[in-house]
Amino acid sequence: MIVVSGTARISPIEPTSAATISVATIHNLVLAYAGTALPLLLVLHATRTNTTDSLNFQDTAEPIVAAVIGCAALIAAVPLTTGLAALLISRVPAHLLPHSHGHAH
Repeated sequence: MIVVSGTARISPIEPTSAATISVATIHNLVLAYAGTALPLLLVLHATRTNTTDSLNFQDTAEPIVAAVIGCAALIAAVPLTTGLAALLISRVPAHLLPHSHGHAH
């Protein structure tokens, strides 16, 4: 939010800011899943299990698949919700919309 001479004005989010937020969220998700699987990864490393074999274990593959699906869902959520909002607002009659949209260009 930008404050100009005592009045608050909301500035639009820049595309780079939105991308940065998405990347940070995905990194947090991956780190959370890696932290959850860390004890299992340490045991697999201590027993000198082959990497291919350890990735095929259900206990190892499940957090990896969950992280990939979670990241894909986060990436897909933004365009889907934006499209849904655009579809819904296009159905509102023009006379019901306010003449001013609350910020200056």
